[in-house]
Amino acid sequence: GGIIITGESGLGKTRLVQEFSELYAPGRRILGTHCRPAEINLPFQPFIELLRNNISSSEWKNFSRTWAEPLAILLPEILPTHKLQEIPLVSIYPDQNRATLFEAIRQVFLLIAQQSDLVLFIDDAR
Repeated sequence: GGIIITGESGLGKTRLVQEFSELYAPGRRILGTHCRPAEINLPFQPFIELLRNNISSSEWKNFSRTWAEPLAILLPEILPTHKLQEIPLVSIYPDQNRATLFEAIRQVFLLIAQQSDLVLFIDDAR
C-alpha cells in the first residue's frame, strides 16, 4: 500500500513522516530522498540519489544482473558488482528505456521488501 501526503509548504509533512518513522517503523527499512527544484530537469535524479545513498554494495551483489544492466545507465558504479564491462546501449525508443528503468528500480524495492518491511519516502516530489 501507499500513502501520499500533500499540503502547503511548512505545514509539517516531513515532520509527520519523521515521527511516523520513529514511532511506527522501527525494524523496517526506510529509504528516503529529497526532490530539489534545481534538479527538476534531471531525469530520475531522486531515484539515483535514493539508490546511491541507501543500497550497499553487498545488496547490489544480490540484485539480478537482468535489472542491474539497465540501472547501470543511472548508476555506473554498479558495473563492477555484476562484472558488466560498459554502460549498456540505450534503446532508440525513449519510452521503452524509461519503462525499463522504472521496472529496474521497482525490482530493487521488491528485493529489499523481501528482506524487511519497506518504507519509501520521497520528500517534495513534484
